[in-house]
Parts: sequence; structure tokens; C-alpha cells
Amino acid sequence: MRKRLRWACVVVAVALLAVFAVEVVWKLTQTGTLQEATNPALWEEEGERIEGMLVDSGQAAALPQAFEQEVCTLGGYSEVRVDDRGGIVGFTVDRGSDETGTSIASELEEKGWTAMAGEAGCTSFVKSEGAYRWLFVSCVPVGNATSVVMQICPSVK
Repeated sequence: MRKRLRWACVVVAVALLAVFAVEVVWKLTQTGTLQEATNPALWEEEGERIEGMLVDSGQAAALPQAFEQEVCTLGGYSEVRVDDRGGIVGFTVDRGSDETGTSIASELEEKGWTAMAGEAGCTSFVKSEGAYRWLFVSCVPVGNATSVVMQICPSVK
């Protein structure tokens, strides 16, 4: 009887490990944070087009049309990344996340944006006119700097 119980425990343990392994492999094949983090192409030289993204240190590289006019200027920011497939712009700021979030919110308010809802480090903004009407901003502390990701939605005409 004990031998049967041990074999049952071994079978259950192997089954659980197999399920875990399948889930990890599946997540690595899907588009997402884990897949992006393990993609060695994202660590290539700056300024190269990489899978729909353009990486450019400190420059406004292939920004969506009217981005700097209606959203924010990217001068002084580093590690600018633009995903031209989905209206996502990311960059790094050499300040704390609270200071960065306040600075970006002020610039957006000057350009006609209204803060709607948010939590610490994340806020959505809306605007009644222009090329963009909805914007989501995320400011995450990374060491002494802040990683900022903006997702914009163009106006429907």
C-alpha cells in the first residue's frame, strides 16, 4: 500500500512539473513582457529598427505624427523607444518618478489634456480636440531614474 502511495505522489509531482514547464514555454512564445525581456534583439545597438520598434538615445525617433505638438517634447529624455505598431512611446528620465509624473502632467495640462483617473505612477488623460484624444502615462522608478511609457490613441475621424 505504501509503495502505491509513493508512486501516486511521484506521478502527481511529475504532472505538476510538466504543467509548469508547459506554461513557461507558452508564455515565452506569446507577445508580452516576458517575451520582450528575453528578446536579445532589443539589446542591439541604438538607432536600429528592431521588430517594429525604433530605438534612439535622446532623439525623437519615428514618433507618431503630431506627438511632440500635442503630447510632450522628448528633448532631454534618454533611451527613447517607439513602437510604431501600437502608438506606444517609452523613454527614461534621470529624476524620481513623482517629480517626473508631475512634470509630464503639467506639460500635458498646458497642451489641453485633462487627467481622468489613476493610481500611483499611472494616469489616463483625455482631450476634446486634436490628433489624439486619449493617453495613458505610466512612470515607474528604476534605480535613480524613471521609466516612462505612454500609450496614445488617435482621434477617430
